[in-house]
Amino acid sequence: MPYVPLSHVTTGQLTTAAMWNDIVDGLNLLYSGFDWVDEAFSAGAYAASGAMTWTVQSGDMEVARYAKVGNKTVFFQLGILTSTLSGTPSTRLQRTVFGGESARSSGGVGQFSFYNNALEGMGSWFASGSLIQFAHDHFTDSNWVVSGTNNVHLRASGSYSLP
Repeated sequence: MPYVPLSHVTTGQLTTAAMWNDIVDGLNLLYSGFDWVDEAFSAGAYAASGAMTWTVQSGDMEVARYAKVGNKTVFFQLGILTSTLSGTPSTRLQRTVFGGESARSSGGVGQFSFYNNALEGMGSWFASGSLIQFAHDHFTDSNWVVSGTNNVHLRASGSYSLP
């Protein structure tokens, strides 16, 4: 949602628009001081748990960038427009952490949005060691759907701690 001038907002929308503007202002302030690094594509950065395979190609990428803040925190943005799951369904998609440094044990957790074969929603990601892992249903630990090609879209952003 773009920045909404409060003069264009009706009374019923004022609270939501004002809250959104505060969030946008905060993110702009937060992200403006970063030196973002666009990460070069590497198919080997993407995998899956168990006997499932997550295939991501360079043309599937929307964004993969990170910013290291001090020596302890990495912020990242990841957008995959389309990718393919194959093999035996399993519970986690995996991506190596950004910048080649390991995340602290339980270094970060957050949410991400996804689309997986008509299943659309929010899942949970967590970073620890060399991996960021994506679970579409962290509570039931259910499997990703493996069917056809170009069956997974994913967008995530967040931060995790370094040791």
